[in-house]
Amino acid sequence: MADFEIWRELNVESLAELSSAEATDAEEQGYLAGNKSYCDLRGFGWDDVRRALELESALVGRIEAADDPASAELDFDEVRLQALDLIEELCGLDVGVASAVLAISALGATPVSSCNGGCFGSPHQARHPYVAFYLPKDRAARLSYPLIFSRPKTQPEVGVSLRRLSYDES
Repeated sequence: MADFEIWRELNVESLAELSSAEATDAEEQGYLAGNKSYCDLRGFGWDDVRRALELESALVGRIEAADDPASAELDFDEVRLQALDLIEELCGLDVGVASAVLAISALGATPVSSCNGGCFGSPHQARHPYVAFYLPKDRAARLSYPLIFSRPKTQPEVGVSLRRLSYDES
């Protein structure tokens, strides 16, 4: 943990806005903010989040209990092909960040990219878990707790990740 610094900060005015037209174009092109495999995950609800969290929690437990967690994670990629709906397949997202991505969607933000950082031992695009997203200013102003971010001390401009989020649904 000595390699990370923790801080709390959210300058709502500095948030970039994503227009509906930009989001639609991104879905059609499959590209947004550096993600060359972008898929529009806006519009999920809190019931979706609860269901995904139950499924993901059980799945994480099975993967962690496996003799080879990396293989167990890859096995889920085969199982998800037979899923009956997006939630059952965790929307094609990495195990360990899928529920966070859907919670961000339910908050009214636009998820852009995510990765579990290879937390079960298999190779991934990033060395640490992250979820990147566009958060509308009006939604950010309604957060009831401060966001807690972490970043590697050696890379101060890279690796910002959401650690805690609470939102007033009213």
